Amino acid sequence: AIIEATSGVGASGTPDFALLRVQGATAPAVLSLAPTPSRTQTVIAAGYPGMILETDPNYRALMGGDITHLPDATTSSGMVAHVQKPQGTDVVVHSAELAPGNSGGPLLDRCGRVTGVNTFITFQKDIGRGLNFSLASGELAAWLQTKGVSFTSDNSPCRPATNE
Repeated sequence: AIIEATSGVGASGTPDFALLRVQGATAPAVLSLAPTPSRTQTVIAAGYPGMILETDPNYRALMGGDITHLPDATTSSGMVAHVQKPQGTDVVVHSAELAPGNSGGPLLDRCGRVTGVNTFITFQKDIGRGLNFSLASGELAAWLQTKGVSFTSDNSPCRPATNE
């Protein structure tokens, strides 16, 4: 991949985006951006945490040079606890489990729209719990606009299909 642009590396809770271009590749689908999720909304984190990839035979085959074996993204669901602005940037605090390797992956609503970009986790050893943080979709939209990158937004209410 070629790095087209970055937002720079700053403190946790500040924009942390990168725009990559893969020569000769076409994205299979583009996800719409949804509004920043509200408190108690269900969200789904997607990504490729290293602790899961370590045991994935498709990942091993890919690392061995076989590009026909792509690993599936790992998902976890949770709930939005709070939306805050620790450094003047909208950050979504949620309970969808994140692990190293989830950074940069999407935080989705139940309709499959991007509501944030997973960025960091905190952990308090004394209570054995952590928090998961994502930059809000509005922050991503604003950054993409400054780079002249087009995207789709879907501000309609999420009405997910029921699981059977």
